[in-house]
Amino acid sequence: MTSGYVTVSARVRRELYEELKRYNIDVGEVLRRALEEELEKREEELRAAARELQEFFSRLPEDEIARLVKEQRRARRVPRGRLPAGLQRYSGRPTQIRRRGGPGPA
Repeated sequence: MTSGYVTVSARVRRELYEELKRYNIDVGEVLRRALEEELEKREEELRAAARELQEFFSRLPEDEIARLVKEQRRARRVPRGRLPAGLQRYSGRPTQIRRRGGPGPA
């Protein structure tokens, strides 16, 4: 049965470690708290960015969003005959061409 924890290690200057020991600072607890706070900060930043995007897109008409999505898809599409050497189009996706006499599937 696993405890639900993993071990994380970090290198710190020896002087810092000695000072932490001198003041009886629980390094594991400090690191856990710092990591949890950093994670919460990042998650809040992502939530804020998602809210901004939601607000932005809520002001756009649906037909404008559809037009922008189609435009971006067209810009990413590789025209026929312009695929890099060794690639071919199959079911809309580039795939590797197998050469005769070369190694087959493993």
